[in-house]
Amino acid sequence: MPFEVWSLESVAAKIETVEIESHLHEVYNAMAASGTVNDKLNVLVYFESIILNSNVANRLINSAFMNLLTKLLKNVKSPHLKLRLCSILG
Repeated sequence: MPFEVWSLESVAAKIETVEIESHLHEVYNAMAASGTVNDKLNVLVYFESIILNSNVANRLINSAFMNLLTKLLKNVKSPHLKLRLCSILG
């Protein structure tokens, strides 16, 4: 991963801190970057793992991530990526 992976507990504990902004910015950039399907899948699997916490999910549902995820869904060709994106958006 092009960023440090945090546990769900770490993300949830830091969701109201300034520290989380930097981490989420790195995750966002990794999602938006052009890379291999496997690279994108890995980032999406990580993202899906951190939104299992309702506080984290609520914070991210009203963020730029939703626009990026819907844009990716419209533009990706890989069925694996589409499946992962649909799972996250659902």
